[in-house]
Amino acid sequence: MFAITRSFSELERVIIVDADLRAPSIAAALGQLPHRLGLSNIIAGTHTFEQCVFYSEELNADVLSSGMRPNNALLFLSSKCFSQLLTTLIGKYDCVILECPPLLSVSDALVIGKSAKGVMLVADVTKNSTPKFMRDMHELQHTNIDISGIILNRIKIDNEQYYGAYSKKTPKSR
Repeated sequence: MFAITRSFSELERVIIVDADLRAPSIAAALGQLPHRLGLSNIIAGTHTFEQCVFYSEELNADVLSSGMRPNNALLFLSSKCFSQLLTTLIGKYDCVILECPPLLSVSDALVIGKSAKGVMLVADVTKNSTPKFMRDMHELQHTNIDISGIILNRIKIDNEQYYGAYSKKTPKSR
């Protein structure tokens, strides 16, 4: 997710939100305390956005970590407050990236997807079979969530095969 964030942040104002309230990972990966103030604190009304957001030079983007783990993550993510926050973020940033739990493990991603303008389905090809990927696609389509794109991670490319065609096409000398 960080590579995507860095790519978009080269041209746009970006925020990445750790919306995985069950198993958050963004804060710790950026060297912050794992449960620093964040999304759940804003939704609960205990803290403001300004108190929770931080800027990451590494990503060249604002970051909203998950915050404290709520007892019922789905209740937080399906709340009117979450939907309003998302609308505010869409108005403030050119690109809002929401890190979500895996699609079929819990229903959180589907609830979040209904509040989002579009969803980019990210699949690790080393961990996801074609049937599982097709089930994920079907689930998104079945719930009328707009699929904006698909990102396949960890595809091995044989550079020799990929770039080899260029080196083999040398002009013939006469």
